[in-house]
Amino acid sequence: MILRSLIALVVWASVTYVTDGASMLSKDTIARVNQINAALSARTGKSVLVITGTAAGAHTDANSLVAASRSSAAVVYIAGTHVQIGLSPEVRRFFSPAVTGRIGGDLSRSVRSGQADAGTVDAVGEIADRIAGGASGGHGPAPARVIAAQERWNYSGSDGSWLWWILGFIGVLVLIRVAFARRTEPRAGAPS
Repeated sequence: MILRSLIALVVWASVTYVTDGASMLSKDTIARVNQINAALSARTGKSVLVITGTAAGAHTDANSLVAASRSSAAVVYIAGTHVQIGLSPEVRRFFSPAVTGRIGGDLSRSVRSGQADAGTVDAVGEIADRIAGGASGGHGPAPARVIAAQERWNYSGSDGSWLWWILGFIGVLVLIRVAFARRTEPRAGAPS
């Protein structure tokens, strides 16, 4: 029953991006989250939903909420002081576990200290920036020419490292030659 009501909230939230079931977010925060999502949606077609609930819903899985919403790339789920970040499979590759852990930890500390508004805006902003930036870390996708050149460089064997091996081998040969070369000058006191 709780999951069904949360899915209904997610469907409603897909229009407003925020479902504040616990009444912990101010109207300004909700407006700011909606602004961030409007910009993200215009740029990528994706969104970050924010759902708050009571501590009784702390066992709900945020990833199942993402799957149920179908239109969002991420869900920030806050139940009491418990925080979860759910990511859709298409954007999960932009987030290492360390990044989601840090974002979730910062948001959790903000909620516990009574600053849920600031923490929520920061978390949604950072998630939206990563989604919009993609794998490039926020600098936009690399041009196709650059990607093609990198692939040729990486996979054709023409990365130039072989040159250093050859130069090193020649250097070793020269050192060995110098060390064991016969001396052509007669030594002082040696019979000629």
